[in-house]
Amino acid sequence: MTKKKDLKKVESYKNLLKIYPKKKLDEMVKWFLELESSYIENKEKLIFNESFIKKLNDYTTSDKPIEYIFGYSFFYGRKFYVNNNTLIPRSETEELVNTFLKDIKEGRVLDIGTGSGCIAATLKLENQLLNLTATDISSEAIETAKKNFKKHNLEIKTIISDIFENIDCSKYDYIISNPPYISFDESIDDSVLKYEPHSALFAKDNGLFFYKEIISNAIRFSNIKKIYFEIGYTQKNELENYLKSINIDKYSFVKDNSNIYRFLVIDTSNI
Repeated sequence: MTKKKDLKKVESYKNLLKIYPKKKLDEMVKWFLELESSYIENKEKLIFNESFIKKLNDYTTSDKPIEYIFGYSFFYGRKFYVNNNTLIPRSETEELVNTFLKDIKEGRVLDIGTGSGCIAATLKLENQLLNLTATDISSEAIETAKKNFKKHNLEIKTIISDIFENIDCSKYDYIISNPPYISFDESIDDSVLKYEPHSALFAKDNGLFFYKEIISNAIRFSNIKKIYFEIGYTQKNELENYLKSINIDKYSFVKDNSNIYRFLVIDTSNI
């Protein structure tokens, strides 16, 4: 770990390079300037203020994710506020959104476990014909989602709810969810365990609890046409066995860009 140095209130890239690892410095510069690449022409001429230097020191002396250091992340090419009440959006979830958008052109959509609101916001930004409602059990997460909806000039209804506790399912056509799906005995990265909200990560029943709760309740409503899930990379077989056990036969597992089954689409229209 790099020890904190006595620094001026402003420092040049060249001076910071003498103190901090180049890889981490370049990554910080990329985030600070909100660039897609760490390549910056003439970056040796850049001057950074005290706020940046404090963030740089935090990044190089801890395992805190850079998204939490800056307070934002990127999803579908857009900036979203994040904090330790919300998960950091992942690229796999962008693929979940892609799967939904390719299939559904209009309708009333319920986003369960919205977190930062990046799924609901992106669906609405990409297709104005979708009517979104975003829910989460965490009031802090809902406040973050509201902040993101405001940032992107969106009117999306939010509801604090433990799954369907405060939800009228008769008002929706589709459900999309990236629920907690990590089992409590599964090994995960230390920085994820340390900084990201456990309520959004872990689930009982070997990680299947929320899938079963959402499916078993949603199928009671004839208006719900389809359910879209992100799933853990080892959960296909267990989820398929569960679906068969409750006589659901119209479903498909979708692979991500790494050729791993990471999404589940259930057709509930004729159940």
